[in-house]
Amino acid sequence: MKNFILKRKSAAARVNEKMEQYQEAVTYAEANMPEEARLVLERAEKEPSIILVLGRDHDFSKCLKDYAIGLAGRLRYEIVAVSTRYIPADPEPGITSYRDKLRQDFSELSEKAASPFREQCEEAGVSFRHLVKFGDATDIIRELHQEFKRLEYVVTEPDESVERADGVTPAIPVFSLAFA
Repeated sequence: MKNFILKRKSAAARVNEKMEQYQEAVTYAEANMPEEARLVLERAEKEPSIILVLGRDHDFSKCLKDYAIGLAGRLRYEIVAVSTRYIPADPEPGITSYRDKLRQDFSELSEKAASPFREQCEEAGVSFRHLVKFGDATDIIRELHQEFKRLEYVVTEPDESVERADGVTPAIPVFSLAFA
């Protein structure tokens, strides 16, 4: 993931986020709107942090799903699973309908592949959302990092080209996003 700043969210950044939430609640309270202040504080407490799970193409391997669900369960985070495919946005003239068909087919495959993942999350008590995105994976991660304020980790499939001599599956890559 070229040129993408990946590091642990600092404690100072978390404090700043909490301070913004408290400041919003204080503003409502000072404006004699205690119910709105209470709602802001409740929403802040209920809003879980997010683990972004990037599958390979439309699918999610068993080891990736198991790892992500275990991590989300331990941390009490939500999973946002993303199926990605690079399909150029500005196709050659005359192939727009073909591109649209590719996107539709990919979206249907992705939804079917995400269904067992969703069921496993439900059984484990982990909140789950599935998205289908088209474009470069790095750009998609940047976009989602802007969209989801509480996105903290990205979990991806292990590199298929790495094969261990002992036959053990390679480790699952986990990246922590910088708070920007």
